[in-house]
Amino acid sequence: MMTNEDYLRLIEEIKEEFPTFTIRKKSSSFFMKSISTCLKVISFGKMDSFMEDFITTIGNTVYVPDNWDSKSASTKIISLRHERIHMRQTKRIGRIKFSLLYLFFPIPIFRA
Repeated sequence: MMTNEDYLRLIEEIKEEFPTFTIRKKSSSFFMKSISTCLKVISFGKMDSFMEDFITTIGNTVYVPDNWDSKSASTKIISLRHERIHMRQTKRIGRIKFSLLYLFFPIPIFRA
């Protein structure tokens, strides 16, 4: 079982690899709120859980739902390990190319 200490250790590891790494609540971001609104519009209201159910990484910032602090250490660790993979991919191939591939190339949909 993973503990809160394991979670804090992982955060420190990620910060060593990505010094500008931060975790930020989606509700504090105008950009995330804008994405949520756009998703609702283009999905005719069906995509209404972006702010509550999804973790989003842009650059070295991981945007989390408001209930992040109440999640188990295991859940947070698993999520951050996954998001660190995206941060490494972005670093390796560049932010613009990664963003285009992630948004428009179908394989990430099946592998995400």
